[in-house]
Order: sequence, then structure tokens, then C-alpha cells
Amino acid sequence: MLDKSDVYNPNHDLFDNGDKIYFDADDLEDPDNSYVAWVDLMGTRSWLLRSITHAANHIYKLHTAVASATYRLEIQDDLYVYTAMDGFYLVAEDKETIVRALEETFATMARTAIDRIFGTDKIFYLPIIRGSIAYGPIIHGSDIDDSTLDNTISHSNSTVDKSDIVLGDPISQAFDSESNAPPYGVYIDESARGFSSKGDDPFNRVWLDWYHHRFGENDYEEIAGLMRILLIEYFDWCDDNSGRIRYPDDRRKEHKKWAKQYLPEIELET
Repeated sequence: MLDKSDVYNPNHDLFDNGDKIYFDADDLEDPDNSYVAWVDLMGTRSWLLRSITHAANHIYKLHTAVASATYRLEIQDDLYVYTAMDGFYLVAEDKETIVRALEETFATMARTAIDRIFGTDKIFYLPIIRGSIAYGPIIHGSDIDDSTLDNTISHSNSTVDKSDIVLGDPISQAFDSESNAPPYGVYIDESARGFSSKGDDPFNRVWLDWYHHRFGENDYEEIAGLMRILLIEYFDWCDDNSGRIRYPDDRRKEHKKWAKQYLPEIELET
């Protein structure tokens, strides 16, 4: 049995035979102010419990949508994408990059869902996304000097993939404020309404209308209007099946109300 002196002896075999983790946060680079967006699927937990196949379809389509948008807009050098299970973080130093990426990603997801579901009896398969934007100091793991990580693990050749790491207040702010976004909508956190990068103005509203392009010629109002129709049909279906899908009444009614307020109403051609 170990006595007290053994427990506090760093040279004891207990400490010598295993990995010891070391990292000095004082070696981190200074943060840069950036816009951070968090986007994910609504109801992933419920989807995973009901059907891993449908959950996988939704998750992979979302990650493919943001990858496609990044490539199509040719903004790979200006945008960081951090995937996280059923969602992702976007980080950019300028407003135009973050807004264009969100516009294209939301439009692609909506277009894909409309093409598959509109006019069918498969409304319960509808994937719904939402997101948020925050602003503030960010440190990218890819900017951490390799020498800082050289001695992270003392007894092995294990390495840390630093490109998967991002640090800063806006990460938490974007994640926490996303619940204020309507279905297929984007909420603007107070941090992004109060501050902005040099040359940009702070956002001046609570919700970002991704379907009205601010930096391009495209306008996605018709796509958003069709999604509004699908969402109303979806929430009507949820009203009739609330017990089976375990969708709390208060949240369901609020989400339906917000979707109707947020997305544009259009008239279908007869």
C-alpha cells in the first residue's frame, strides 16, 4: 500500500509509467476579433432515437451543404469551419464572409428539402436547421505554435490535431443564443449587435434574413417562402403527433409562431 509520501512523490512508478499531460496556455497567440456562427439540426436527439438512418441523412446533408457553399463562394481562405456532430461553427474576421456562407448553406438545405418533400406525404422527414452569430476574440488552434505542443504528452508519440480546436467567448455565446433563432433562421447575439470588425457595421436586428442577399445578386425569398409552407405543414403534423414524438407543447407552438413570423409568405401559382 502507498503511504502519503509515495502519493506526493512525482518520481514514484505510479507517475513514471503513464502519460502526463502538459500544456502552457501562456504560449497561446493573442486573440483576433471575429464573427462566429453556430448552426445545427433541431431535434437530433429525437431523430437518433427514432431512426439512425434518417439522422445520418440529415447530418451528412448539413455538413455537405456548408462544404458546398464554401467551395462555390470560393471563401476557403477566409472562413474556418469546425464540425461538431450535428452542427458546425463558422469563424470569419469580416461580416460579408460569415453572412454569405450562412445564406448559401441555408438556401442549399432548404432547396434540398423542398425538392424531396414538397408535395409528398413525407413531411415528418423534414430536416430543420437554425443558427446564431456572435462576435468577439477568437484563437484558432491552427495558429498555436508547434513548439507549444511538443511536450503536451510526456511518454508517447501522440499528437494533438490543433486544427480542430477553436477558443473564445463567441463560441459559447453563439451556442447559447441559438435557442432564440426561429426554425430555418439565424439569431444575432448581443455581441454581434454591439460590436463589429473594422470597416463593418454591427448587425442592427435580432434575426438575420438569409434569404435576402446583402453581398450578391441572388435572392432566395421564393425558396424561403416554400420552406415556410413546409414548416407550417410540419408543425401541423407535430400537433397531431405530439405525444408520439415527445415535442413539448410550449416549444412546438413557439417554433411554429416564429417560423411564420420569420420566413416570407408567398403565393403559389395555380
